[in-house]
Amino acid sequence: MKSICPTVADEGVLCVETPAPACGVVVFGASGDLAQRKLLPALASLFDRGLLNEDFFCLGCGRKELSDDDFRKTVAANSQSPEFLNRFYYASGDYNDSKFYSDIKQRISDINKKNNSNAGVIFYLSLPPFLYPDVIENLGKSGLNKSQTGGFVRIVVEKPFGRDLQTALELNDCLGKWFAEEQIYRIDHYLGKETVQNILMFRFANSIFEPLWNRNYIDHIQITIAESLGVEGRGSYYDKSGAIRDMFQNHLLSMLSLVAMEPPASFEAERIRDEKVQLLRSIRPPVFEPWNEDIVFGQYSAGEITGKKVCGYQQEKDVAPQSKTETYAAARLFIDNWRWRDVPFYLRTGKRLPRRVTEIAIVFKKPPHTIFASAGIQDLPANVLVLKIQPDEGIGLFFEAKRPGSKLCMGLVAMEPPASFEAERIRDEKVQLLRSIRPPVFEPWNEDIVFGQYSAGEITGKKVCGYQQEKDVAPQSKTETYAAARLFIDNWRWRDVPFYLRTGKRLPRRVTEIAIVFKKPPHTIFASAGIQDLPANVLVLKIQPDEGIGLFFEAKRPGSKLCMGTLAMDFNYADVFAA
Repeated sequence: MKSICPTVADEGVLCVETPAPACGVVVFGASGDLAQRKLLPALASLFDRGLLNEDFFCLGCGRKELSDDDFRKTVAANSQSPEFLNRFYYASGDYNDSKFYSDIKQRISDINKKNNSNAGVIFYLSLPPFLYPDVIENLGKSGLNKSQTGGFVRIVVEKPFGRDLQTALELNDCLGKWFAEEQIYRIDHYLGKETVQNILMFRFANSIFEPLWNRNYIDHIQITIAESLGVEGRGSYYDKSGAIRDMFQNHLLSMLSLVAMEPPASFEAERIRDEKVQLLRSIRPPVFEPWNEDIVFGQYSAGEITGKKVCGYQQEKDVAPQSKTETYAAARLFIDNWRWRDVPFYLRTGKRLPRRVTEIAIVFKKPPHTIFASAGIQDLPANVLVLKIQPDEGIGLFFEAKRPGSKLCMGLVAMEPPASFEAERIRDEKVQLLRSIRPPVFEPWNEDIVFGQYSAGEITGKKVCGYQQEKDVAPQSKTETYAAARLFIDNWRWRDVPFYLRTGKRLPRRVTEIAIVFKKPPHTIFASAGIQDLPANVLVLKIQPDEGIGLFFEAKRPGSKLCMGTLAMDFNYADVFAA
């Protein structure tokens, strides 16, 4: 079966992007791997998009002896712009030496004077975790935790945030001793991936999914981070960490909190954090006992990946020969709250697995009853919504549809489900529905009924006559060639929902379709980001000339800009089932 590729239906809608204020970024560990692979390219990207303030600067700090020009040469791999490169400076020293921090303080002051600026400062700890306490203490003792010019001061701490609860609390206490909570940014870089960012937009910018996002409709949720690679030269680090510390307690739980949290009151960081914390506190504590099958650990052994022989974990460089460190971990968790009670969440991560994939699969409950049993279909598969994070980012929705021809497959029905697929039962339901239509009033003042007749004009560049000039038509004929009506169905399901029906000849294009327009979200959490209104979701059942289904919903566009556009997950039956 061919894949269904979504398209952007409206790129220019609902965009918010805020340029950075005047600030300097002080990167500890600037000559290290993380800074070179992630931080410096990110700064170059922001510069290229015009999102860096004219007073921006970056001061790299590290043990390695480098001059400003030496550091700029390493930065040049990301941008050749002199305007960008001249904003980079370097200071070297020992992380435990108080003089190093005095030098940093002086360099920041000199750069701000040169720029005639009072830019804020962000300290980014791109360092091994054991160095965090020393750097934080020295920043505080040197007064760098407070602004020298009136600008803001912030500190960014990468994961892992401690090795266990005790060390995490100690690191938190160390940060809290010298920095206020609003200055501290604890970073999980997985949250920067586009589809992870899109989870909040997908859930709270669309009214079509959130009403189903609960124990009544969802059977279970799977969150997977699978890697085909081994430890790849990181044996010394990984053997002290393992899958639980490396991936589970940060990346997987972060994604779990976004998928399962309650709607925040607004898009502000504190409100989102509050809901995440409330969700994490609701997770039922797992039982770590041999008899408990809710937790599974494993370790990869020697074998083959894509036809290439690979060694086992215990044979990796810098790994203890009898190491018990897990390279695979899986858990079945439950969230004890009103929304998710008894819905299992399956979390798994591991190395040396058959393929590299990170995704969240929301598996809905199967239909409680199949009306197609009399036609030989006894069971129906569950619908699945997949949020794909890597290697390909996107969204997939899997549901049943009828294949062209005489073969019977599933389709959507906009009425009460009949008791079976027998003709008499379907007829009975149709009759009951038609009897529920509110009788229209045929009066001149009633705008629920509209008639029209085409006149002479052009269609696709070709001149055509009016209806009254057609052959065998009375010259003064009042026969309508266009009719439109707004109808209402007076039953429990459809009360006060308008149905707009229209048909006509000589219209701009030939099309037969049914468009189900959902209600807009009752509240937008994105108002604080400047997005006051959200468009409605639309499901289109295409009948002719092309047969198929289209689903239109809101999603975040790639990039740092908070920009939502309408995605069209649109396909034709003939194309999809051609294979």
